[in-house]
Amino acid sequence: TTPRSTTTAVTTTNTATCGCAHLGWGPGEGSREVCSESRNPQGQCSRLVGYAEAVNFCAAMGNGARLCTLEEIQNREPAFSGCDYDSRIIWSSSPCANGGHLQAFGDYALDGTVQCNVGGEGYVRCCADTVCGAATTTTTT
Repeated sequence: TTPRSTTTAVTTTNTATCGCAHLGWGPGEGSREVCSESRNPQGQCSRLVGYAEAVNFCAAMGNGARLCTLEEIQNREPAFSGCDYDSRIIWSSSPCANGGHLQAFGDYALDGTVQCNVGGEGYVRCCADTVCGAATTTTTT
């Protein structure tokens, strides 16, 4: 018999430069794995903006900051994260029909309405993951 060869590759992502701890954000109201914030590093709220500007608002924070998904909003991750946006319609990164994106209240528990917005405006709350990357191991035999 021919001996089997085994290859193991380990990939790690540097988590020191991204995620909740690096952003200085505390955990969201839902999972301990997600954090959120409504103010940029200069302490400014987003104001009412279109989708592209919402994406840029979060991306400009760097370190893994992004728009929250609808699932995260429904899990109340961004609730109480500032700017008095709990009762305002905020953008999610979740797509919907005709190239739009879903929106919901900043605190989903206040009103479970979800709407598809194509070309309109909304407020911004950003999310990030507590760990941006984790070690992965691939074994081939």
